[in-house]
Amino acid sequence: MENKMQFFGLVGVLASIFFLAGCGSIPLPVPSPSLTPSPTYTALPTNMSTPVPGPTQTAALTRTPTLIPSPTRTSMPTVTPTRLPLVPVKVREDCHGCAYPQLVMDAQGTLHLFWCEGSGETNVEYAQMKAGGKWVRQELSLSEAANESWHVFSGGNKLMRNPMGQACLAAFGTNYQTGELALLVRCHDGTSWRDTQKLSTIGCAFAFAPDGQLRVLNAEQLSENKEVMDCSFTIDYNGGYHALWWTNEPTAGVLYRFSADNGESWSAAEKLADEYSLPDLQPDAQGYLYYWAKSAYRRWVPTKGWEAPVDVRPYVDFRRYGIEEIKRLVPAADGRLRVLGGGTGMGSSGIYYFEQLSDEEWSVPILVSQNGINADLVIDAKGVAHIAFDEWGNIYYVAVR
Repeated sequence: MENKMQFFGLVGVLASIFFLAGCGSIPLPVPSPSLTPSPTYTALPTNMSTPVPGPTQTAALTRTPTLIPSPTRTSMPTVTPTRLPLVPVKVREDCHGCAYPQLVMDAQGTLHLFWCEGSGETNVEYAQMKAGGKWVRQELSLSEAANESWHVFSGGNKLMRNPMGQACLAAFGTNYQTGELALLVRCHDGTSWRDTQKLSTIGCAFAFAPDGQLRVLNAEQLSENKEVMDCSFTIDYNGGYHALWWTNEPTAGVLYRFSADNGESWSAAEKLADEYSLPDLQPDAQGYLYYWAKSAYRRWVPTKGWEAPVDVRPYVDFRRYGIEEIKRLVPAADGRLRVLGGGTGMGSSGIYYFEQLSDEEWSVPILVSQNGINADLVIDAKGVAHIAFDEWGNIYYVAVR
């Protein structure tokens, strides 16, 4: 009898185990995914040239850049983001042709968002964030100045912040009636947009100087053979001129020159990158400037010049997330970098946000948009990241806190 009871007891235990496994109550072990190690990449060119005076300047520029080697890392970061999920707000609905958002925060902490609608440069839209986080759209254009009609050059509208902390819109344009060429600008005074002003000057790029005046960069200042395909212009806090331009002569690449005397003389041209990348150089609170191309960034220090390039891929697993390039790089108030990365076209990896935590540690990328292409990034005084992007022809906004 005792043997029978033991037998039926064993059968009952086996049946219980079989029943629980069939209901899925006993979890099965799941193998952890393994990351493919990042490949070894070749750093951007680090050739540095000693500045030489221009033809109109007798005193030589003596700033000699010092290269600092890039740090190395053998493993990816393990910092897990805690700000998911992000819920973007659709600023412009049912557009299906809106693109290229530009975002600026003024000195009062108000966000200004500008974008193009359709293919025409005159079809532009603007929105301002009001109290409570609501976006209010209004018409904003540079087509009327001094009671005249103007045509803005293709791709020319640029939303900026001037040294007084005001949001400004500027672009090169031509007068429909007279053919006059001019730089057009209008700024927001904290209450409304002022009338468009025209400056009778033209060039390949423009930037605000510390005195609040717009300065124009001419291609002739950069290259005697005028082989300047496209250019970017930044004026630092001390009034130094920084010029970037793309050229095919003698070989393709991004070249850089510096001027400490308002463009009277320039340093010798030096190559920053082989691939096309002409962003506005981003300043931080210490007066350093940042340049990026593809997957690496470089820092300009007033006393040293350009430091060696730092490749972000050893710290952030671009391959795992399908990130192909840095789309936007902005230093925060603490000097750490904030980055938007993603694919290079429609249907690619989308847009990701990640942060520099220390010299050798970055956060795990956060997905901002699965199908976004163009994006802009602003960091406020509290460290909040404000992101605007286009996706399938509509404009979105999201904040990362």
